[in-house]
Amino acid sequence: MCLVKGKVYKGITQLWEDCVCKKGELKEWHKCACFLGECQNYGVHKLPLCPIEVIGNLDYKVSWTCFETGVVGQSDDGQPRKRIREVFKETSTIEFLTYLKLNLQTFIKCNFVVRSQNT
Repeated sequence: MCLVKGKVYKGITQLWEDCVCKKGELKEWHKCACFLGECQNYGVHKLPLCPIEVIGNLDYKVSWTCFETGVVGQSDDGQPRKRIREVFKETSTIEFLTYLKLNLQTFIKCNFVVRSQNT
């Protein structure tokens, strides 16, 4: 995704690991404050971006997926029936990055909870 000083993120894990403090030597976990978005030294706001990505070239489109709640029908009593579904999108880089920055901290926190429960 992003090229910063020659760095290419091939997956979301590499990306979020750059948003939290480095693990201490012989530590299994990063700082809890980083996962909760309370760390002043790191966080989604410090995500390194390319100048081209920041400008948001409208001619360049990014394909990505996310999960959204959508109406899939009606119940017997006429109420909308909603489901979480995977949505495929093709947007400008700036629109994708805006979405990413708004939602990445939640993903980091959820990822931390899942990893800690699996140990």
